[in-house]
Amino acid sequence: MLKFSDVESVKIACWVSAVDFDAHKQSLFFIHGSGSDHTAWSHQYARLHKKYNIVALDLPGHGHSGGSGESDVKAYCLWIRKLLDILDLKNTVLIAHSLAKENRAKLSDPLRRSITQSKVDILYGDLVACNNLDLTEEICKINVPACIICGAEDKMTPPDFSRQLAANINGARLEIVTGAGHMVMLERPDEFNMFLDKFAASISAVVNRKD
Repeated sequence: MLKFSDVESVKIACWVSAVDFDAHKQSLFFIHGSGSDHTAWSHQYARLHKKYNIVALDLPGHGHSGGSGESDVKAYCLWIRKLLDILDLKNTVLIAHSLAKENRAKLSDPLRRSITQSKVDILYGDLVACNNLDLTEEICKINVPACIICGAEDKMTPPDFSRQLAANINGARLEIVTGAGHMVMLERPDEFNMFLDKFAASISAVVNRKD
Protein backbone atom coordinates (compact mmCIF):
# COMPACT_ATOMS: atom_id res chain seq x y z
CA MET A 1 0.00 0.00 0.00
CA LEU A 2 1.12 3.58 -0.58
CA LYS A 3 1.82 5.85 2.36
CA PHE A 4 2.57 9.57 2.17
CA SER A 5 4.82 11.44 4.59
CA ASP A 6 5.18 15.22 4.79
CA VAL A 7 8.89 16.02 4.45
CA GLU A 8 9.73 19.73 4.35
CA SER A 9 6.17 20.40 3.09
CA VAL A 10 6.64 17.90 0.25
CA LYS A 11 4.55 14.74 0.05
CA ILE A 12 6.91 11.77 -0.21
CA ALA A 13 5.33 8.48 -1.27
CA CYS A 14 6.42 5.03 -0.11
CA TRP A 15 5.12 1.54 -0.65
CA VAL A 16 4.83 0.08 2.85
CA SER A 17 4.02 -3.43 4.00
CA ALA A 18 1.61 -2.29 6.71
CA VAL A 19 -0.03 0.81 8.15
CA ASP A 20 1.75 0.20 11.44
CA PHE A 21 5.16 -1.43 11.46
CA ASP A 22 5.82 -4.47 13.63
CA ALA A 23 8.37 -3.47 16.27
CA HIS A 24 9.60 -7.07 16.42
CA LYS A 25 10.47 -7.23 12.71
CA GLN A 26 13.60 -6.06 10.97
CA SER A 27 13.01 -3.30 8.39
CA LEU A 28 14.12 -3.10 4.75
CA PHE A 29 14.25 0.38 3.19
CA PHE A 30 14.51 0.36 -0.63
CA ILE A 31 15.83 3.27 -2.73
CA HIS A 32 15.35 3.20 -6.51
CA GLY A 33 17.66 4.47 -9.26
CA SER A 34 17.50 7.15 -11.97
CA GLY A 35 14.13 7.99 -13.48
CA SER A 36 12.48 5.08 -11.69
CA ASP A 37 10.23 4.64 -8.65
CA HIS A 38 9.33 2.11 -5.94
CA THR A 39 8.11 -0.45 -8.51
CA ALA A 40 11.74 -1.26 -9.32
CA TRP A 41 11.63 -3.33 -6.11
CA SER A 42 8.33 -5.09 -6.80
CA HIS A 43 9.94 -8.56 -6.73
CA GLN A 44 11.43 -7.80 -3.34
CA TYR A 45 8.55 -6.32 -1.37
CA ALA A 46 6.05 -8.77 -2.87
CA ARG A 47 8.08 -11.73 -1.62
CA LEU A 48 9.66 -10.42 1.59
CA HIS A 49 6.88 -8.38 3.20
CA LYS A 50 5.73 -11.17 5.53
CA LYS A 51 9.16 -11.44 7.13
CA TYR A 52 10.19 -7.77 7.21
CA ASN A 53 8.78 -4.29 7.56
CA ILE A 54 9.09 -2.94 4.02
CA VAL A 55 9.48 0.65 2.85
CA ALA A 56 10.13 1.37 -0.84
CA LEU A 57 10.16 5.09 -1.46
CA ASP A 58 9.63 7.32 -4.46
CA LEU A 59 12.35 9.97 -4.40
CA PRO A 60 11.17 13.60 -4.76
CA GLY A 61 9.77 14.19 -8.24
CA HIS A 62 9.50 10.45 -8.94
CA GLY A 63 6.51 8.15 -8.97
CA HIS A 64 3.81 9.44 -6.64
CA SER A 65 6.06 11.84 -4.70
CA GLY A 66 5.88 15.60 -4.97
CA GLY A 67 8.88 17.84 -5.47
CA SER A 68 11.03 18.51 -8.49
CA GLY A 69 13.91 16.07 -8.10
CA GLU A 70 17.56 16.87 -7.46
CA SER A 71 20.80 16.98 -9.43
CA ASP A 72 23.02 16.03 -6.51
CA VAL A 73 23.18 12.68 -4.72
CA LYS A 74 23.88 14.32 -1.36
CA ALA A 75 20.66 16.32 -1.71
CA TYR A 76 18.73 13.07 -2.21
CA CYS A 77 20.49 11.66 0.86
CA LEU A 78 19.16 14.53 2.96
CA TRP A 79 15.60 13.74 1.86
CA ILE A 80 16.11 10.08 2.74
CA ARG A 81 17.56 10.90 6.16
CA LYS A 82 14.63 13.18 6.98
CA LEU A 83 12.15 10.50 5.93
CA LEU A 84 13.92 7.89 8.05
CA ASP A 85 13.69 10.21 11.05
CA ILE A 86 9.94 10.58 10.50
CA LEU A 87 9.34 6.84 10.07
CA ASP A 88 11.52 6.05 13.11
CA LEU A 89 12.38 2.56 11.89
CA LYS A 90 14.48 0.23 14.03
CA ASN A 91 17.11 -2.31 12.93
CA THR A 92 16.94 -1.12 9.34
CA VAL A 93 18.80 -2.32 6.25
CA LEU A 94 19.14 0.23 3.43
CA ILE A 95 19.01 -1.23 -0.09
CA ALA A 96 19.87 1.12 -2.94
CA HIS A 97 20.24 0.72 -6.68
CA SER A 98 22.58 2.62 -8.99
CA LEU A 99 21.47 6.14 -9.88
CA ALA A 100 21.62 5.23 -13.55
CA LYS A 101 19.39 3.44 -16.02
CA GLU A 102 20.08 0.65 -18.47
CA ASN A 103 18.96 0.47 -22.07
CA ARG A 104 15.15 0.52 -21.87
CA ALA A 105 14.89 -2.36 -24.30
CA LYS A 106 16.45 -4.65 -21.69
CA LEU A 107 14.27 -3.58 -18.76
CA SER A 108 11.25 -5.41 -17.42
CA ASP A 109 7.85 -3.85 -18.16
CA PRO A 110 7.22 -2.18 -14.74
CA LEU A 111 10.58 -0.41 -14.73
CA ARG A 112 10.42 0.50 -18.42
CA ARG A 113 7.01 2.07 -17.81
CA SER A 114 8.21 4.08 -14.80
CA ILE A 115 11.18 5.49 -16.73
CA THR A 116 9.01 6.34 -19.73
CA GLN A 117 6.63 8.28 -17.50
CA SER A 118 9.40 10.13 -15.67
CA LYS A 119 9.74 13.81 -16.50
CA VAL A 120 12.70 14.48 -18.75
CA ASP A 121 14.15 17.20 -16.51
CA ILE A 122 14.00 14.93 -13.45
CA LEU A 123 15.70 12.08 -15.30
CA TYR A 124 18.34 14.51 -16.55
CA GLY A 125 18.93 15.71 -12.99
CA ASP A 126 19.33 12.12 -11.81
CA LEU A 127 21.92 11.40 -14.49
CA VAL A 128 23.80 14.62 -13.68
CA ALA A 129 23.84 13.58 -10.01
CA CYS A 130 25.19 10.17 -10.95
CA ASN A 131 27.82 11.61 -13.29
CA ASN A 132 29.08 14.06 -10.66
CA LEU A 133 29.24 11.54 -7.82
CA ASP A 134 32.75 10.66 -6.68
CA LEU A 135 33.09 8.74 -3.41
CA THR A 136 36.64 7.54 -4.01
CA GLU A 137 37.98 9.13 -0.83
CA GLU A 138 34.92 8.30 1.29
CA ILE A 139 34.41 4.60 0.57
CA CYS A 140 37.13 3.48 2.98
CA LYS A 141 35.41 5.42 5.79
CA ILE A 142 32.32 3.18 5.69
CA ASN A 143 32.24 1.27 8.97
CA VAL A 144 28.89 -0.51 8.83
CA PRO A 145 28.11 -3.94 7.33
CA ALA A 146 27.76 -3.83 3.55
CA CYS A 147 26.74 -6.27 0.85
CA ILE A 148 27.25 -5.52 -2.85
CA ILE A 149 25.14 -7.52 -5.30
CA CYS A 150 26.11 -7.19 -8.96
CA GLY A 151 25.01 -8.83 -12.19
CA ALA A 152 27.80 -10.70 -13.96
CA GLU A 153 26.72 -9.12 -17.27
CA ASP A 154 26.28 -5.58 -15.93
CA LYS A 155 27.44 -3.12 -18.61
CA MET A 156 26.60 0.10 -16.73
CA THR A 157 28.65 -0.76 -13.65
CA PRO A 158 30.73 -3.85 -14.53
CA PRO A 159 31.60 -6.42 -11.85
CA ASP A 160 35.16 -5.09 -11.60
CA PHE A 161 33.71 -1.86 -10.19
CA SER A 162 31.85 -3.86 -7.56
CA ARG A 163 34.98 -5.83 -6.72
CA GLN A 164 36.90 -2.59 -6.22
CA LEU A 165 34.08 -1.20 -4.08
CA ALA A 166 33.97 -4.30 -1.89
CA ALA A 167 37.76 -4.32 -1.52
CA ASN A 168 37.65 -0.79 -0.09
CA ILE A 169 34.89 -1.40 2.47
CA ASN A 170 36.06 -3.30 5.51
CA GLY A 171 34.26 -6.64 5.78
CA ALA A 172 31.99 -6.04 2.78
CA ARG A 173 30.34 -9.01 1.08
CA LEU A 174 30.35 -9.31 -2.70
CA GLU A 175 27.80 -11.41 -4.58
CA ILE A 176 28.05 -11.75 -8.38
CA VAL A 177 24.83 -13.04 -9.94
CA THR A 178 25.22 -15.07 -13.14
CA GLY A 179 22.85 -14.22 -15.98
CA ALA A 180 21.97 -10.75 -14.69
CA GLY A 181 22.82 -7.27 -15.89
CA HIS A 182 22.39 -3.86 -14.26
CA MET A 183 18.83 -4.57 -13.07
CA VAL A 184 19.81 -7.64 -11.06
CA MET A 185 16.89 -7.32 -8.60
CA LEU A 186 14.42 -7.62 -11.49
CA GLU A 187 16.35 -10.01 -13.71
CA ARG A 188 17.27 -12.54 -11.01
CA PRO A 189 14.93 -11.78 -8.09
CA ASP A 190 15.26 -15.18 -6.40
CA GLU A 191 19.04 -14.95 -6.18
CA PHE A 192 18.92 -11.28 -5.18
CA ASN A 193 16.38 -11.94 -2.44
CA MET A 194 18.39 -14.89 -1.13
CA PHE A 195 21.53 -12.77 -0.76
CA LEU A 196 19.55 -9.89 0.76
CA ASP A 197 17.82 -12.20 3.23
CA LYS A 198 21.14 -13.74 4.34
CA PHE A 199 22.73 -10.32 4.76
CA ALA A 200 19.79 -8.94 6.74
CA ALA A 201 19.85 -12.02 8.98
CA SER A 202 23.55 -11.52 9.70
CA ILE A 203 22.91 -7.92 10.77
CA SER A 204 19.95 -8.93 12.92
CA ALA A 205 22.10 -11.54 14.67
CA VAL A 206 24.72 -8.91 15.55
CA VAL A 207 22.06 -6.51 16.86
CA ASN A 208 20.48 -9.24 18.99
CA ARG A 209 23.86 -10.13 20.52
CA LYS A 210 24.42 -6.50 21.48
CA ASP A 211 20.97 -6.35 23.09
